Amino acid sequence: KVLDYALFLLILPMYLRRGLTIANFFVTYFPCLLASLLWKEPFLYFVQDIESKYSGIVGGILNRLCEASYRSNRIVAANNYLAKSLEQRGFRALETINIGPTEPFFQSLDRPGKQPYLLMFMPRHEPWKRMDRFDEICALLHEVPKSSILCVGQDEEILGRLAQRGFSTCKPKGDAELVDCYDRARIFLLTSDREGFGLPPLEAMARGTPVVSFHCGGPDLYIRDGENSYLVTDVQQAVDRITSLLRDVKEYGQLASAAKETAGQFRLFEGLKTFVSCVKREIKHQ
Repeated sequence: KVLDYALFLLILPMYLRRGLTIANFFVTYFPCLLASLLWKEPFLYFVQDIESKYSGIVGGILNRLCEASYRSNRIVAANNYLAKSLEQRGFRALETINIGPTEPFFQSLDRPGKQPYLLMFMPRHEPWKRMDRFDEICALLHEVPKSSILCVGQDEEILGRLAQRGFSTCKPKGDAELVDCYDRARIFLLTSDREGFGLPPLEAMARGTPVVSFHCGGPDLYIRDGENSYLVTDVQQAVDRITSLLRDVKEYGQLASAAKETAGQFRLFEGLKTFVSCVKREIKHQ
C-alpha cells in the first residue's frame, strides 16, 4: 500500500503529461506544482475539502502543508461552502463549482410504496463523524427497532459490529445498490461535526429521502431547515425531528418534494461542465 500511495501521490504527477496538471488532494499539490513548473504546463488545484484537521506531531506537519497548499492562486473549489471557508482563511478560489449527485440518483424517482427502514446512516471511524451521536439517538428512539435502522458503508469491520448489535447493514457494490438503500429508507441521518460538502445527504435528497443533519458546514449550503430537510444542534433535537417526520405524513411529503427539487440544482453534470470550461480556459491562456 505504501508503494501504491507513493506511485499515485508523488511519482504519477511527475510522469503523466497531458497538457494540464491537476492536483485533487493536498498531498498531491506539491509534486503536481513541481511537475507543472518542469513541463511548463497550466496547473489547477481542485479543493474538495478543508483537510487541515489532523492531530499529533505528524498531524501538525500535515496541517501546515494543507494551509501552505491553500495559498495557491490556482484553486478550483468544489462548492460555495469551501470557497467561503478558503476566503475566511485569506485565500481565494480561481473558480467555484458545485459537485453534486451523479445522474443515476435522478434517473428513476419511483420509490417503493413502503420503506422497510425508518432511518439510514453511514457509519465511519473518523472522530468528526460522531458515531457517539448516532448511538445516543438510537438509544432515545424507543419506538424504532434497531433492525429498521440501515447502516450503509464499505468498512466491513464496523458494519459487522453494528450487525452484531442488531442493526441492518448493507455494503453497496455500486450506485444502483446505493440508490436502492436511499429509496428503502424513510430518513437519512448525518451526525458529523464537520463536512466539506457532505454528498450523501444530497444524494438522499435527490431520491426524495428527507435528511436530519447536524450543523456541520457543507450541508448548510443546501439544507433549508424545515423546508427541504432539517438541521439540528443537539441529539434531543435530532430525535424530535426524526420522530416528527415518522409520524407526520404531510410534513414528510412536503420535505421530500422540496428535497428533490433542491438536489436537482447540484447535479454533477452541471458542475463538471463548469470545471471543463475552466480547464479549457487555462489551457488556452497558457
